[in-house]
Amino acid sequence: MSDYQSISAQAMALHRAGKYPDAIALYREALLERPGEPNLVYMLGVALLQNGDLAPALEHIRKAVSARPEDRRFRAGLATALRANGRPGDAAGIYRQLLADDDEGGRLWLALGDALHGAGQMSEAIEALEHASRCYPELADAHALLGRSYAAAGQGAAAIEALSKAQRMRPENPGYRQTLADLLMFDDQIERAVEEYRRLAEIRPGDAEILSKLGVALAKAGRDDEARNALQRAADLAPSNGQVVFRLGRFLAHAGCMDEGVLVRWLRLERPVSHILRTAALEWLAGSTEMRGWADRPVSHGGRPEDLKPLAGNPILSNVLRRTIIDEPVVERAMTAVRRALCSLAATNAGAVESLIPLARDLAVQCHFNEYVFQQSTAERGDIVQVEGRIEEMLGQDAVPDAFAIAVLASYRPLDRYAWAGEFLQAGRRRGLESLSELIRLQVSEPAQEARMKDEIPCLGVSESPVSRKVRAQYEEHPYPRWTETPTLPGGTLETVLLGLFPFLSSADVRWPDAPDILIAGCGTGLHSIITAQRFPDASILAVDLSLASLAHALRRTREAGVGNLEYAQADILALPHTGRRFDVIESSGVLHHMEDPLNGWARLVEMLRPGGFMKIGLYSEEGRKPVVAARRFIREQDFAGTDEGIREARQAIMDLPADHLARRVLNRPDFFATSACRDLLFHVQEHRFRLDQIDAMLKRLRLEFVGFELAGALAKKEYRRRYPDDPDMRDLSNWAQLEKDRPETFAGMYLFWARLAEMTPEGDGSAVSGTGAQ
Repeated sequence: MSDYQSISAQAMALHRAGKYPDAIALYREALLERPGEPNLVYMLGVALLQNGDLAPALEHIRKAVSARPEDRRFRAGLATALRANGRPGDAAGIYRQLLADDDEGGRLWLALGDALHGAGQMSEAIEALEHASRCYPELADAHALLGRSYAAAGQGAAAIEALSKAQRMRPENPGYRQTLADLLMFDDQIERAVEEYRRLAEIRPGDAEILSKLGVALAKAGRDDEARNALQRAADLAPSNGQVVFRLGRFLAHAGCMDEGVLVRWLRLERPVSHILRTAALEWLAGSTEMRGWADRPVSHGGRPEDLKPLAGNPILSNVLRRTIIDEPVVERAMTAVRRALCSLAATNAGAVESLIPLARDLAVQCHFNEYVFQQSTAERGDIVQVEGRIEEMLGQDAVPDAFAIAVLASYRPLDRYAWAGEFLQAGRRRGLESLSELIRLQVSEPAQEARMKDEIPCLGVSESPVSRKVRAQYEEHPYPRWTETPTLPGGTLETVLLGLFPFLSSADVRWPDAPDILIAGCGTGLHSIITAQRFPDASILAVDLSLASLAHALRRTREAGVGNLEYAQADILALPHTGRRFDVIESSGVLHHMEDPLNGWARLVEMLRPGGFMKIGLYSEEGRKPVVAARRFIREQDFAGTDEGIREARQAIMDLPADHLARRVLNRPDFFATSACRDLLFHVQEHRFRLDQIDAMLKRLRLEFVGFELAGALAKKEYRRRYPDDPDMRDLSNWAQLEKDRPETFAGMYLFWARLAEMTPEGDGSAVSGTGAQ
């Protein structure tokens, strides 16, 4: 045997034994003897792939295919390497070619189905996997992957059936059982889910994730003691697992028995703070004796350093102040009193305040987030003038800056409004203000950055209508919405996301673009656009808004989040069609109802939608908005101005209303608790509201098909299914109107729904549409 043959044989023996690094070394040595030999190049690529060296593996297998393109084994290996390198769509293309040349049966169909599943092409994946399971009915993997594809397409019953079949074939496979248990939970088959999770917990007793999911299932089954035990054991096994701690915290919050240690751990692990965590933390604070004492403190009472020190060391309060916007009245009253006490100490230059700097800083961060919405007394206004004077005096003497005084000042005024702030505070970080670096970033560095970014944002056309000018002016003064932490969401394709929301689309004739063009008409400060960009990572997204201030904030936050598939421009909806751009998806949430003629604005958007494209629209509900209408009426009657001070006065007057007053229900809305949000909620210069029969008529007029609601909560959907079992797709707007009449809070925020344009529409339709009949 030649040296080449001997080395090749040794390489393949090591390869079969799973000793990939040694095999790779010998394959390379053999190739020195026979450079470019296709089979050796291919086997080297396979070994590299199995060793986790994905990019070089793909390179070598490509070379082998180039040398011998007729070799089906090489081509199948190339598809596998493409799949491993995150290119499932390209892999699917090769599998299709192989099947077109010669249908080898179920295994190749299984590989095609797996690639299509990975590419998010669920309808085609299901078709391929159904074929594979028919060819190889005993192949458990085919049934398991088919079940996961059914689940991704929203076909719960079919998914459970397929996974059950796979699990019966291979009962020892815990992955099948876990997927089945998850599907059963999603399908509300709670007892079966409990049974499957119990078996999994017996198979893998140290698995905190399984034990935690068992606890959730037990809670849904109403077995609270068993649920708490399982959830606590899971959290003890994995104290740093954010999802495990989240499930325990959520259970304790719902049960009304929150544990302080769990809450602190939950706050430490969760990024960003979820609604349920914020609510749990605020309820904990509002229920504490100390917080209630501050909330009930008379305006005339100041505060001593020793009264405030316990708050400075409270990790729950610190997290709430720095990472959320407080939307709980008791905690707001308490923090208003605490700020008043800190201001008094700063104005009188009281000693022993060093330990209070963290509290003053955190409170200033909160006031930055809520845009100084807390009520201010006359005495405070005098005290803050003294604080300003003290700081200016220090500047004149080039003294070491007083971090406490600056933090207190920043809880009443944004620091960037002071001429001395930029240069002095940037240098001051090295001169005693290190503890205020976060505050300086928020109030000095970032506003300056956004001011520069305004020049980078192109303008695609701005309407000069009086209403548009007023709306633009409002959002230049108060960019909206105000948000704290940037969310991180899993991505998918347009097909997987919409099939997950609306499973019936799997049987519809829908064109699913691989890389959709998406327009967000009215993106505000970027939260909506960043979420959409994360949700559809393969999309190209244009986000527009009237307000340059909002867009500059959005651009900064987008760059910080590292989102690359998103561009911004200033534009009015009425001017956008003139750009000539067309889109597969158009989202406009909370925008059209602020236009002079919402239907006309909506029609302009439809002009830019490609045939078969989707729209996501958000409109105010007449029924759900009744408390807001009552509050707006109260504000008009009392003649409160839409200025910062007028908003503060109006909020206080609403909080002072009797508990049963309809207008006071706006305290249940988070937007009540920040200045820009409250202006948007109660002082907006233009607002329309709608009934579902009006929306139905508008959809018909625009030749749009109603697809379904996205944010009708789980309870509303469950109630709809109970009432209207003959409409499993939940698309009858007259049914939803009746449900809303009986449950007015169903769409308290707004109607948020998807619609679809027919594949073909007559040219020019909708160009003269106007008149909504909305209130």
